[in-house]
Amino acid sequence: MRTYIGLFTLLSAALFSLPANAEVELVKAVVSHHTYDGKPTDDLESTSFQNDRMVIHPKWASLEPKKIYSVKYVIEDRLGKIVLRRETVFKTTENTKHSTWVRYRFKEKDFPGDWTIRASLDDTEYLNKILYVSE
Repeated sequence: MRTYIGLFTLLSAALFSLPANAEVELVKAVVSHHTYDGKPTDDLESTSFQNDRMVIHPKWASLEPKKIYSVKYVIEDRLGKIVLRRETVFKTTENTKHSTWVRYRFKEKDFPGDWTIRASLDDTEYLNKILYVSE
């Protein structure tokens, strides 16, 4: 009997120590120039300072209903300098899908090159994308 209780204890500890976001999915992450009605207008592989801005649109799925989540965005230029660090919080309804977004307006002091875009949900990184930005 003692062996079974010990095995149950080990299995329970393993099951309940899973990461909090073990089921969460990043369905798609789109980088666009604009949004229309809350949705991206295009899906960029690269962009230019002439476009004035970029908008990152992660779409999350398999979220827990009625839970508060925190999304952190970080954008780094080609030199590794953080040009944007933003955090937003949202609460799900009964729907287990949710889209978020963040906008970055290019500045005169920005450098062209490969930029890194990251997004984390509750401190778990789901997006790490390189986007080429030209002048």
